[in-house]
Amino acid sequence: MKKQLNTFQPHQQSTLFTLPTYISGFTEEGVSPLNHIEPYEFRLFLSRQKGVEILSFHDFETDYDCSYMLSLVEMNDDKFLIFCNKYFPYVAVSKVLEEGVSLKDETAELPRNRFVKDIGLSEIDDLPFSFLEVELLELKVDADNADSMFVLKQISDTEFAEFSYWQPLIIADIIFNRWTKKRQAL
Repeated sequence: MKKQLNTFQPHQQSTLFTLPTYISGFTEEGVSPLNHIEPYEFRLFLSRQKGVEILSFHDFETDYDCSYMLSLVEMNDDKFLIFCNKYFPYVAVSKVLEEGVSLKDETAELPRNRFVKDIGLSEIDDLPFSFLEVELLELKVDADNADSMFVLKQISDTEFAEFSYWQPLIIADIIFNRWTKKRQAL
């Protein structure tokens, strides 16, 4: 049975929850570096999934501007992108909509894809990852929408300032982004 993702503050009966501060990778000046999810944990999580073949794995460890890790996997003759936020253990699954995708190069453009519900992956008891629901990922970022504001209520002022520049369309754009970030001292 899957664990409920409502780790922070659940919103009524939906799968929405309040995003944690700094999930986008932006912090206030002088704030210590963020939490960091280890790439080997994400790779281990993927390798323990039954029926999943890892075709490529990118931790973007040297890409400070990338807020996620990414793996292209094959399952039941379909290809999927598995995203993992670098700072919090949240995973999203997206079905690849193009043929012949390999993603061997970290700089390659992402293929056309769409977020999907459960494809048979499972949470692993000794690893902290939780799956994000499509409802949350595809929620439009909109100051006039109560659900959107609920999800974003713990986001920092610095993050909101960046959003006004980068103009994310949906919540997934905030969680999994490649926006230029000011380097923080380690």
